[in-house]
This record gives sequence, structure tokens and C-alpha cells, in this order.
Amino acid sequence: MPSKPVINTIKTASKWLGWVVPTAVILFLLLENLTSITNAILVFFSLLNIAQTKINKLTLTMTFYQEPTHYEKTILSDLQGAWEVLRDEVIKDHANKDYSRLLLPINEAMSWESVRNLNHMKNTFVLIQSIAQQMNVSDEIIELIEDIRDILYETLSELEHGKIL
Repeated sequence: MPSKPVINTIKTASKWLGWVVPTAVILFLLLENLTSITNAILVFFSLLNIAQTKINKLTLTMTFYQEPTHYEKTILSDLQGAWEVLRDEVIKDHANKDYSRLLLPINEAMSWESVRNLNHMKNTFVLIQSIAQQMNVSDEIIELIEDIRDILYETLSELEHGKIL
């Protein structure tokens, strides 16, 4: 039977490494089977190596998506922001006048289909501009529509010159 210092060393090493099961196996081998200390330590490190290999494989397969730490502002974010400001202003003024004819095309212009196909957004913008002129909307809404026009044409120009957005 191994001496108390040997058993304590094995317990301390296994606690430090965080392996309770290998410790139990080694103590069983030492106490019950009267295995030599060398064989018990070899078993311990073999089990430890197997466990470490499994943990390494697990950490390789368990990768998590990391949130980006920076964002690059593009002209598309300016365009999206301009559409949102226009939509909010139309909703705010909707209490005074019936601007429901404007809301559907504005929502259409903000949709994924329009973002993926800016020519479609351009056509929707022309429709919005036409409806706004027919309805005599407020000067603030007209200014917001003009802001969108400027950003939209700048975006289309950048795409035409091959700039990646």
C-alpha cells in the first residue's frame, strides 16, 4: 500500500488539474489491487491525456459567433436612416392629414427587395415624390424627400463607379 504522502500528492495533483474520476481510479488501483505507484501514475496521466484530448476537440467544435467590435458606416446606412426619418414624420403628420397613400410606398422603399435592387427603390421613390406633390404635404416632408433623393442618387452613383457598399 502506498504511503500517505503519495496518496496526498495524487489527490492534490488531481484537484489542481480538476479530475476527480482519474483520482478515484488511481486510488482504487493503489489500494485495492496493490498496483505499483509507477503503474498508477501512468494510468492517471493516460486518463488525463484522454480527457484533455476530448476537451480540446469539444472546444474546437463549440465555436461561438463573436459580435463585431466595429461597424463601418456606409451610404446605405445613411439611406436607411433617411427613409426612417421620412416615415416617422409622415406618421406624425398623419394625425392632421390622411397620409396613408404615402405610407405603403415608403414601407415598400424600406423593404429588403428595394435594398437589394436599388433601381426598384428609385422607381418607388419617384412614386412617393409624385404622391407627395399631389397631396400638398408639409414643407418638412418635402425636404426629407429631397434628402432621400440626394442620398439615393449618390448611392446609385457610387454603385455605378464600382464602389462596394
